[in-house]
Amino acid sequence: MFSLSLPSGRSSPAAIILVATISLVSHAATFPEISPDTNPVIPYRGLTYTADDILEVRRQVRDHGANAGLVEDILKTAREWTARSDAEVAVLVPPSGSVFAYGTTGDPKNGKPWPRFARSGDMCSLDRPGEVRSPHTGDVYGTQKPGEPFYDPGTGWVRPKDGQVFYFRGLWNSWVTGQLHDAVDNLALAYLLTGDGAFSRRALFILDRLATLRVQLPVRGYAVADWPHATDDDQVKGFFHYMGNIANQRVINTALAFDLIANAPFASEPSAGDATLSVRDNISKNYFDIYERAYLETRQLTNHALILLGNLITQGVLFGKPDLLREGIDGLHAFLDNTTHRDGDYVEVSGSYGRLGRDYGGRLIAVLANYDPENYPGISGMPDPKEYPHALRFGDDPRWYGNAVRMLYRLPVLGRYPQYGDMTMDRNVLIDRDNEWLARHRVQYLRMLWRQTTREDWKREIEALYPHAAKQKQAPVFLEDLLLYGLSQWVEPTPAEPAPERPETGIPAGETSDLMPGKGIAILRSGEGVNRRALFMRGGINSYHGHDDQMALVPYGNGMVLTGEYGYQWSGTPDHLGWGTRSVAHMTTVVDEDLPAPYLYKGFSPSIPAPAASITGFLPNPRGPAQFVEMRNPQLYARARLTDYRRTAWLVDVDPERYYFVDIFRVVGGKSHDYVWNSHYAARSNRAAFQVDGIKPVATEGVWTLAALSGANRDKSWNRPGQSWGERLNASAGRIEALPGEKPLPRSKWNPEPGNGYGMIWDVKSQVTGNDWQATWLLPDGRHFARASLLNYDGMTAVTALAPSVQQQNPFNIVIARRTREANAAGSTVLQSRFVNVVEVGGPGAWEVAKTERLPLKTTGLAADAVALKLQLANGSTDYLLSSRAADQTLDGGTVRLAGRNGFARLAPDGRLTALAMQEAVRMEAGGWVVEAAAPAFQARVVSAEPGEPESRLVIDGRLPEGGALAGATVLIDSAPGARIAYSHNDYYSVETVEHGNTLVFRGQSLVAATLQVDTVKAASSQVELYWNNELGGKPGSFSYQGRGVIPAGAAPPRPLAQIKKFNNRELDLTSVSALKTGQKLQVLVAQPGDVLTIPATVTLTRAGTGHDWFLRTTAPVRLTLPGEKTPRSFAAGEHVLRVES
Repeated sequence: MFSLSLPSGRSSPAAIILVATISLVSHAATFPEISPDTNPVIPYRGLTYTADDILEVRRQVRDHGANAGLVEDILKTAREWTARSDAEVAVLVPPSGSVFAYGTTGDPKNGKPWPRFARSGDMCSLDRPGEVRSPHTGDVYGTQKPGEPFYDPGTGWVRPKDGQVFYFRGLWNSWVTGQLHDAVDNLALAYLLTGDGAFSRRALFILDRLATLRVQLPVRGYAVADWPHATDDDQVKGFFHYMGNIANQRVINTALAFDLIANAPFASEPSAGDATLSVRDNISKNYFDIYERAYLETRQLTNHALILLGNLITQGVLFGKPDLLREGIDGLHAFLDNTTHRDGDYVEVSGSYGRLGRDYGGRLIAVLANYDPENYPGISGMPDPKEYPHALRFGDDPRWYGNAVRMLYRLPVLGRYPQYGDMTMDRNVLIDRDNEWLARHRVQYLRMLWRQTTREDWKREIEALYPHAAKQKQAPVFLEDLLLYGLSQWVEPTPAEPAPERPETGIPAGETSDLMPGKGIAILRSGEGVNRRALFMRGGINSYHGHDDQMALVPYGNGMVLTGEYGYQWSGTPDHLGWGTRSVAHMTTVVDEDLPAPYLYKGFSPSIPAPAASITGFLPNPRGPAQFVEMRNPQLYARARLTDYRRTAWLVDVDPERYYFVDIFRVVGGKSHDYVWNSHYAARSNRAAFQVDGIKPVATEGVWTLAALSGANRDKSWNRPGQSWGERLNASAGRIEALPGEKPLPRSKWNPEPGNGYGMIWDVKSQVTGNDWQATWLLPDGRHFARASLLNYDGMTAVTALAPSVQQQNPFNIVIARRTREANAAGSTVLQSRFVNVVEVGGPGAWEVAKTERLPLKTTGLAADAVALKLQLANGSTDYLLSSRAADQTLDGGTVRLAGRNGFARLAPDGRLTALAMQEAVRMEAGGWVVEAAAPAFQARVVSAEPGEPESRLVIDGRLPEGGALAGATVLIDSAPGARIAYSHNDYYSVETVEHGNTLVFRGQSLVAATLQVDTVKAASSQVELYWNNELGGKPGSFSYQGRGVIPAGAAPPRPLAQIKKFNNRELDLTSVSALKTGQKLQVLVAQPGDVLTIPATVTLTRAGTGHDWFLRTTAPVRLTLPGEKTPRSFAAGEHVLRVES
């Protein structure tokens, strides 16, 4: 749960205080043409700026220099466009019948890629009309005459040797059309700032011609001639070079600019394209359209559909179209209901696409900021805000606030969005600073939500977060940000009275260890300032823009991502389908080589299912050195019939500067287990950049790719040096290059065999070994190395190999620990593996873990299940880590003993205990201390689940300490044993407060997983067809919400109306539909009566420096026996400070 401690004594601001952007000084003399007292601008409808807002913007610029640098650029660019004659501007507009191109074919001479739409590399210039200049050779194309080499008549030049088409003129058309649209945005803002009619005239002049051209270019399917992906869909997906979601986004931006200039005098002049229409009417009639309308038919709500809804709302408000507006507003509520998880995270399973919920949600919401049906005299049926929740004040909706503000702090890791799903590889080194885009997003949305919300507690939270965000170096503000978010981007959130100074801790507010249930994301965090580190793992379902990286591990430290990910370049290309999305391309364990291979990821279809993982352990520990998270999902490889697939990942601090990670991966069942690990690529010529120790792997005849190691595929043509898919992968284009004499290979919707990514991995060397071994990689800062120490519990085949990176000449060096049933222990018919990896950052002679040993154990359970480590640290201390799968197992390591599942102890060089942590255990002994709990966990049954706003209640049949004694404790909820329909995974909460001993009260967490609207009730089949697609449920193979109860929205009946059996997009199978009706909204409950609630017994004990005080935190009553004492001391659940005089 996100929590933030705010200074006390803050009073509510009596009014908005408008101040300068941080670090800007007065620029009054710089902009004499900007004055709130002259040249007023009256917007056409006032979408995001009212006339009063415009006056305030001018005051901010004049008096405080708000956005001074950008204002200077806006005015400079506007003057350049007005300095051109009408004829000079008109000739830039492409002629009727023009082709638009992406530029995917690249350079016609050397095949090197060109920037998309010629956006960089000085390929095009307004001063060189029609010219396209190669950024590689400087050769000029597009202006050749008939009969000359490379002549393009407008439909492309065809290369004689292979028939490849190059659209030089189409590429120019795309570039210049983008420039013209940018000019319109720029000129509209210049008009807002100055009221200068020359600026509005030039913007309208351009838009009038673009509107005329648009209707002269009827396009089916994609508007771009060289769009690289095959499609048989002929719906209109774009205009000019804008495609799909970008087309709708461009329409919104143009609408915002048009709103500012449509009342200018030139708007009433006759149109150059149709003299019977005014410029305003020609633009209104012929420029604006809706793209990708099929999403309205399927009622999907992913990013393409969301921006489509934004287009509906924008045109509905701008032109007074009630039907468009109502449909858009309904979709906006569906966006919050069905794409925003209960923790605020947006549905798409990607570190980069995940932010689109905020970006696109902001577009839907911003254009409603000034909406008032009273502003449409003569137009009937405009929606009444009072008909909707919060009266369309979305800044007061917890889901939007969670998305737009809290996820900007809970989700980022070391100043960046986390590395998972469709996301480009991250090689940035960010030492105690934020990525510039993250910094910009934080400032942008904090400002926006401060103006949108009326909740004083949220305003106080924003005011506490804002100063740190504003100090960060930020990416430039875009013109569309100013157009879209209005006055909020010119002023700062400022309390009416100064707040007391907050102590600087080095930890940005909100960035602590966290577990986010929506996508099952766990982030362990520690350290301050330059010494921050973290560990990321996602256990939620695979879904839109996701990869097969469920339960993959991503460690962070020293300002870097410490593992190497290929990431995402293009969608649907061979590198995407055949490598980037595959399990073997991530830090995970692959079972049975992931065959048969899924399309994109497991869970995409019911034939290869993949439900979410269950959380089986979570121990954040802000005072102590050790914390961990554990997830389990044996259903991830359903065909292998696993009995366990479990990962336990630890983040351990050595001291404020140093740290290490421990990864314990257990798999039971299947035929083969491949544990995969790699860090970043480096120059292949640098032999010191990757090394292995403890093994000497060698090549095997007939094995060039990993796909051949098991004995299969050895006769394949791609299993030969120089011919593997990975060696031939052109990452910049996302394609596999054909061999000499080979016909071109597919560029889209093709996954090279065997389909699991193993054919992409080449130069495979292996060794069967019983030794522990290590691998080291040079990190992107060029100073540090990452080291993986693999402890060999059960015997393995150690593998080294090369795999594709985004730099074809510098592949990844990967290591794999393989175990197979054939090589299993004698007499064992079940393959059971324990992969243990200790990961640290350092360098030769400078590793923090001086020695890692497998600690000999005496156990009461299966020895093949337990893991015990002894880690001797360079500072002389010794760490002990013990772990098992069973709470009733006893692990005796001599110096340290544990009865339960997970424990950690640190002993000083003199053998004295300095820290201890245990979870789901009843006894731990270390350094002469004994810690005892009565039971490994507290369990109770749910009596009632009562969702609500601003608080929800969960009543149980057990007794807990009242108040906040358990605040922050992990709560796990699962279906009862023998439930009619068992949940596919458990769910997670964090204790906030407890009332009456039996009621958990949640104010920052919702009991509702999703809200669904009934469209049709099918009584005969006990099914419901939903009006909007339930995006949160993912693909059919995810089994989301299986067994969860549904209740009417806004009500809390004693029992759910029904349980969910299964769902597929808009079809919902229920145990009963008798109480349901068309139009009804249903809420999917996370918990329902009869569920089992578990709070694992968690104890952390940490010595405060070298003094006598110890900090004890426990979620259960415990007894502590101290060294030299015989009588245990008893402590209730909660936090305690112990004074130990020894």
